[in-house]
Amino acid sequence: MMNILEGESLLNDVAGVVAFKVAVLATVTGFFSIKEVGIQFLITALGGIIVGSILGYVIINIRLSLHKWNLEEIPMVIVIQIMTPLFVYFASEELGISGILTVVMAGIAHGIEKEHLQNTTTKLRIISNNTWYVLEYVLNGFVFTLLGFLLPGIYQGIVTKNEKIALNLTFIAILIVVILFIIRFIWVYL
Repeated sequence: MMNILEGESLLNDVAGVVAFKVAVLATVTGFFSIKEVGIQFLITALGGIIVGSILGYVIINIRLSLHKWNLEEIPMVIVIQIMTPLFVYFASEELGISGILTVVMAGIAHGIEKEHLQNTTTKLRIISNNTWYVLEYVLNGFVFTLLGFLLPGIYQGIVTKNEKIALNLTFIAILIVVILFIIRFIWVYL
């Protein structure tokens, strides 16, 4: 159940970020066409899925080869694990596709192939799990702290420009949170 919820949450976050990117582009350029945005969204999303899957499996095969040839050093594997999302993200952004979706798909590929990667030593698994636990904790804290600092300024900027829009946006944000809560509640109990 937890894996399903984490995967669903991750894909929701990705869809939100890609949609936000499209919205920012439309705001900056002042041009919005559903057809153009739809095509761009599909190219970005499908490209991210395909490239993420391919790069994920390539990196998995590199790690499996290192293990097979007894070249698996704990610090090197940890560095590969940490650098993989960065490499995948920047490679996909250079191709003009969704870096975040590419990283998610590479992560899903790693999750699918996890049993093949379990042949590593117990010490490596313990160090790897602890490293990712600490990194996840630090990065989540950083993101929410950053959002906490930025959100009041953004909201104040909207209020000074147009108070009615600020109230509408607040209502829409609350509505979205309630709808997401209801959908997740239904999802868990189905």
